[in-house]
Amino acid sequence: MPIELDIRAEQPADYPTVFKVHELAFDRPDEGHLIDKIRASDKYIPELSVVAVSDGQILGHVIFSKICIDATAGPTKEVLALAPLAVRPEYQSKGVGSALCRYGLDKARELGWDAIIVLGSPTYYPRFGFEPASEFGVESPFPLNDPNAFMVLELRENSLEGYEGMATYPDFFSEFG
Repeated sequence: MPIELDIRAEQPADYPTVFKVHELAFDRPDEGHLIDKIRASDKYIPELSVVAVSDGQILGHVIFSKICIDATAGPTKEVLALAPLAVRPEYQSKGVGSALCRYGLDKARELGWDAIIVLGSPTYYPRFGFEPASEFGVESPFPLNDPNAFMVLELRENSLEGYEGMATYPDFFSEFG
């Protein structure tokens, strides 16, 4: 039976639970600390920090924040990073993460964003339309074991045309493993 989910923007009262959800999902506190840094920065977009709630319990969270593509032969393009996404371990593989992603992608589109970059599972994110970033000429600033793990989703067709170059993340992304 599918889980009944209410998906909404997180509220300040949710912060400790969101931290715990990420800690449980990743078995470490790094992602929770990263989210704290995003919230404290000018890269934070409150409408794009989203929780999935069922029966009053937060089951999952995703955050999208501002990053840039430094185009080699042109201007910088501001886009979104999807990172991190977490679901409580006992609710993983039950559609919670997918529901969070779909909601976030729709909200980003509604807010007028052109593209989203994710460093994640190349078997998970393509279901939402993500493609290898190399197909768009976008390079990862992070070392990659699998180049297909760095992906892009254009929310508006051809919105990245002419913006080939290095994706740049705030320095605090590098503080966490």
